[in-house]
Amino acid sequence: MFTKRNREMSLFIVIFIICLVFIFGVSMEKADAVQKISVATGTAGGTWYPTGALWADLCNKKIPEIHIVAEVTSGSGENVRLIESKKIELCYLNGLAAYWAWNGVKPYFERKVSNLRSVFNAYGSTGHIVVLKRSKIRTWNDLAGKRIATGSPTGNEDQYPRAVFKEYGFSDREIEEMAKKWVFLTFAEGVRAVKDGRIDAAQVYAGMPNATIMDIASTHDIDLIGLTEDIQQRLVKKYPFFIAETIPANTYKGVDRDVLVVSSSAAIFAEKDLSADIVYKITKTVHENIDTLAQGQQVFKQWKFNPDIGNLIPLHEGAKRYYKELGLLK
Repeated sequence: MFTKRNREMSLFIVIFIICLVFIFGVSMEKADAVQKISVATGTAGGTWYPTGALWADLCNKKIPEIHIVAEVTSGSGENVRLIESKKIELCYLNGLAAYWAWNGVKPYFERKVSNLRSVFNAYGSTGHIVVLKRSKIRTWNDLAGKRIATGSPTGNEDQYPRAVFKEYGFSDREIEEMAKKWVFLTFAEGVRAVKDGRIDAAQVYAGMPNATIMDIASTHDIDLIGLTEDIQQRLVKKYPFFIAETIPANTYKGVDRDVLVVSSSAAIFAEKDLSADIVYKITKTVHENIDTLAQGQQVFKQWKFNPDIGNLIPLHEGAKRYYKELGLLK
């Protein structure tokens, strides 16, 4: 027979269980409401991953309904395949890869990657060519026939030295012979191989200053191979994915002169079916907090927010909405 105390205890237990069920249900509802989003970046030694991790963390704090994770990848080539297969929602791409993907340029892409949409420009990936000073390599002509790390195996950065050598007067046949000595390594692996003397030069297309290059410059005497002004201008005019840039003197220890180079444009792209509301909020949040982000990575100071990126690949509806809000689109 239940006593009054037993009844009170039973009632308390029932109420406690109901409260737990309610709290658990609300928690599950909130968890379900948070959309998980992946942004494909680049190698750990480049600039895309650390910048991606920073703005993803910022958006996670400012936009409660999403949780973005920055994923390490081998770069543009892998990122296009991931977004084409809808395994990720956002990605970094260099301008060349984006152009090839959208237009289905063979042999790089068998068909047009039609689910890509532009969001905002990031920055130009500066074309560093790193050598040791003791190598006696001083010009692009000196690089002919040398072992060069041109980038990751799944990237497209080997097209950049092909374009440069072409403008320096080398024939297609000569370039193909030179390319047999080139090696596919990530930026960090390439710089380490230069440091160890296993190769002659490493090509690093990344934001400047680049941490991997700063690291080797702290322990070894390095040099950067630049372009002549006429070659730089010819490259920019001929190839739409190149941007003229100068690496200022003393950006890296031991390189006390300005170095003329070209950069590859880089931008953030989205899968077309990602919610327009979410893309709008991400674009707005990153744009309005650039100064804060720049405290973690100076390269954010170079980021640009304008609708021009839509000339490469059509703008995502969410990005378009924000640019209209800024008065940059009608």
